[in-house]
Amino acid sequence: MEINHNYFSIAEQNLSLFKLNFPGNWIAGEDRERASNILQILRNIRSLFEEVVISYSFFDPLTKENAKERINSPKLYSRDILNQICSKSIVYCLNNISGFLKLLSDYNIDSDTKDYIKEYCSKYNYLKHIRDSAIHIENRGMGLDKNEKKLKTYIIVLGSFIESKYSFSGGDGQLYEIDICRKTIENIHTILDKIIKSMDWITP
Repeated sequence: MEINHNYFSIAEQNLSLFKLNFPGNWIAGEDRERASNILQILRNIRSLFEEVVISYSFFDPLTKENAKERINSPKLYSRDILNQICSKSIVYCLNNISGFLKLLSDYNIDSDTKDYIKEYCSKYNYLKHIRDSAIHIENRGMGLDKNEKKLKTYIIVLGSFIESKYSFSGGDGQLYEIDICRKTIENIHTILDKIIKSMDWITP
């Protein structure tokens, strides 16, 4: 499939718009090992979020506005596959960010930082259900949980789209979805930016 070069331009614009800036070059504190570990965690979080932004830039859902044009397009199937790839990438990265934030919370950090981490986790910890189902799709596809027991549901959803909403049945039988839209990216960027800026930085 030939990828429209406009996507790369959009990706560059979004990376600039949703950039996570570090206020300094180093984390303050006498314990330099702690500072180094925290800085590495933040770098990993920033890198994962950049993957989210790029994946979002290539995500192009079927909507009410473009439905007529898309249904008759020979590229419809290829576009759906690309959307699947982008959606999984976003879910995996956001779930991995949760893991790094939990590592960060184990350090002696300010209460404000802990509150921001709790805010992120309370909003996006559920993505683990989507991530687990996507990884173990052979079980979900047969209506089974991780212990190969029947899910408590008769409707199994495996990466379905309703416009920009990406849905999966979880291992508990519940339906989970994420709205892959600008508002979601903005909300995540806001929380991560607050976490980064709440740290005690050494500025040049």
